[in-house]
Amino acid sequence: MKSRWAARAAALAVAAGALFASGPASANGRFPASSGIVVHPTDPSFMLARVTFGLLVSRDAGQTWDWVCEQSVGFSGAEDPMYVITANGAIAASTFSGVARSPAGACDWSVVGPPLGPQVFIDLAAQPGDAKAFGAFASSYDRQEEDGGALLFKSVLYESKDEGATFTQVGTP
Repeated sequence: MKSRWAARAAALAVAAGALFASGPASANGRFPASSGIVVHPTDPSFMLARVTFGLLVSRDAGQTWDWVCEQSVGFSGAEDPMYVITANGAIAASTFSGVARSPAGACDWSVVGPPLGPQVFIDLAAQPGDAKAFGAFASSYDRQEEDGGALLFKSVLYESKDEGATFTQVGTP
């Protein structure tokens, strides 16, 4: 009985030591939350959940979810990208460094090249009636008026008609 008590006390001491010796557990610093759902235009079983810790992907109408971390998409913990799913299942994300695109449904991500370039993209919007088309809106600080007045921003709208493979600028900035 005495050896049993001693063994338990020793195990408890080892566990407490390991607990207090380890570093603090941490995430990206934001409270876990969801702030948007995106559904495939023709396949309602394929959906995305925009969350503060990355992206959740479901291919069975939300029964199960796979997690895609922020770094895989190409953003940090301070961003909440907008997402679009295109007709063939490509996913696009608006990030502070450009539009990220995954042609394979959240597996392989890359930032879309020119004419987009490294700009702050704040919104994506699917085009009703054309599941291959969507718009991407970039807006970033440009300058302040000379008299110390209003802050001015450069805003540009781009459109893709081929599921995010290429983009053209709409209008003038």
